[in-house]
Amino acid sequence: MMKKKVLVIGLDGATLDIIKPLADNGRLPNFSRLMREGSYGVLKSTIPPVTPCAWTSFATGKDPSKHGLYDFTLYEGDPEKQTNVNRTFAKAKSLWRILTENGKRSIVIDVPFTYPPEEINGCIIAREFSPSGKNCAYPRSLYGYLKKNGFIKKAPAELNEVHRHDNARNRVDRKVISKIEAKRISAEKIAKNFRELTEGVDRNIRLCRQLMAEEEWDLFVAVFMSADHAGHSFWGDKGKVHKVYEKLDEAVGMLFRFAGPETLKLIISDHGFTSVPYAFNINEWLCSKGFLDKKIDIPYQDTRKRLRKVLKKIRDDAAERRRGRKYKFKKFKFILNTDYSKSRAYLQSFTSYGVRINLKKRDDRGIVGADEYRPMREYLIKELSRLNHPLTGKKLFEHVLKKEEVYAPGPFGTDPAPDIFLLTEGMETALDGKFDRDARVFKKTVKGYGFHHIDGILFVEGEDIKNGRISNAGITDIAPTILHILGIPIPADMDGRVLKEIFSDSSEARKKDVRHGAAATARQRREIYPDSDDEDVRAKLAALGYL
Repeated sequence: MMKKKVLVIGLDGATLDIIKPLADNGRLPNFSRLMREGSYGVLKSTIPPVTPCAWTSFATGKDPSKHGLYDFTLYEGDPEKQTNVNRTFAKAKSLWRILTENGKRSIVIDVPFTYPPEEINGCIIAREFSPSGKNCAYPRSLYGYLKKNGFIKKAPAELNEVHRHDNARNRVDRKVISKIEAKRISAEKIAKNFRELTEGVDRNIRLCRQLMAEEEWDLFVAVFMSADHAGHSFWGDKGKVHKVYEKLDEAVGMLFRFAGPETLKLIISDHGFTSVPYAFNINEWLCSKGFLDKKIDIPYQDTRKRLRKVLKKIRDDAAERRRGRKYKFKKFKFILNTDYSKSRAYLQSFTSYGVRINLKKRDDRGIVGADEYRPMREYLIKELSRLNHPLTGKKLFEHVLKKEEVYAPGPFGTDPAPDIFLLTEGMETALDGKFDRDARVFKKTVKGYGFHHIDGILFVEGEDIKNGRISNAGITDIAPTILHILGIPIPADMDGRVLKEIFSDSSEARKKDVRHGAAATARQRREIYPDSDDEDVRAKLAALGYL
């Protein structure tokens, strides 16, 4: 019998909303063929639909309550001291670790949050969201090969610069250069970022081809970040977005040919992408309802000295006015922030998609008693569920969920998760928590702004795959399905299921029973980034608009 092999191509942030129209128009020939001859459909992401939760759920077959990654940062009681997560924060065995324990060999390229790379039977390259200049490969000798052959590149900087907050004009001195010059600088940076994305696809194709040819493997996983980066960079410029998808279609065709006809092939995304024309400031809404207090922070190191100067100017101003003279008073710069010591509820982070109740004993600055928790949460859910969007007239939230409705109780608890999850109707409204002096609850976002959608993609091709649409598939289903194909028992604590419906009735994968094995918990020593690495990773996350 021919040895079974599985290829997984990850297209971070890819959406059928872009793929299907382009494929129907003949611009994505490989996706078009897959839609005719293979199986495809929506792949539901995690809640929240963000990179660390979703890709780790793909890698483990478990939801965040069992692997422990709920967001880009880990909430551990103090909302102002959250820790950046990495692979060592995951408390579940990866798919490639399970395969290693069963004598199988894996090649894993750029699955986010696999840094620092673990030792497996095979190779891991963990360039995404890893600190610059650090060894991101296993075996360690592989890193030297990557550097020597031009496969280690800095992530495109400030990818979302123009379309999120028009940063190019904000960051330059408006007194020195004109708006026209600022736009020119912005256009040059966008063009550079676009070139980086397309050239990055070519480099990764070359890397995949070399590793496929030179290494033995049972599972080959390669993730391309280009669709997600394009979405964050220039979602409003559909011409550029479409060209990135065309480039990814080329990559799909080439990798499928490299893998050979006998290999079962999957294309997945961790989440989709969509236009987000509106924002709802949940913190302002909570403030208006009396659940949140604000405080004034002065953005200067020597606060007392600054305050003394301000007070002196106020006194001088009053004295000058008494003498009938005009006095030009400089604006007092300050920042409005949440006062966590006085707030009963707040947005945990905009990528958490949720409200946290400031509970005593659980949270460092908790003020809500245990007896108040349930009635308060029920009240917030009721009030949020009845909200309508004043700018669209539609219902604001499609889902307002308690965290126990999202996650089954895991062995590590759900305290890092928000107490209430919020998914807006069509995911066309972002949750915001930043205060401005206008105290607006609803507002429009910058034109062309896009962000994540819970609907990702799933395409499958192989000798035993039947043609048709896939329904009810989730990202936690991919790991158990791959294990089933390769004849490995599925850990009993995986949340996902085997997608038997994608296989033809006569296939072995459809006929054979699903085997279960022991739980796949992984208790490992958590490695926190040193300060310099932490700042580097935060800068990369901020460039994509996550922080």
